[in-house]
Amino acid sequence: MLDVCFLTPARIVAKVDGRDVEVTVGVDIINRKVYENNTESPLAEHIFEYLDKVNSLPEDFFQASDELQEQAAEAQDDHDLVKERMSNV
Repeated sequence: MLDVCFLTPARIVAKVDGRDVEVTVGVDIINRKVYENNTESPLAEHIFEYLDKVNSLPEDFFQASDELQEQAAEAQDDHDLVKERMSNV
């Protein structure tokens, strides 16, 4: 196996020369690429620009909130304190 790419199917509707055009593509969200008929499409820049505009997700989708990061830091401090006390026993 040389490569694996997960594509999300998408139906794109756009105005081209004043008329509605509909095309089905495969979107590689991770690598920000678009494929049409198994060929990389130049539509990617326009599609991701649109998605970035309408999508309210944070830039780092997997980043924990500030509150959760603080709780994790407190838990780590508690863990370190317990380890220190256990090593002195």
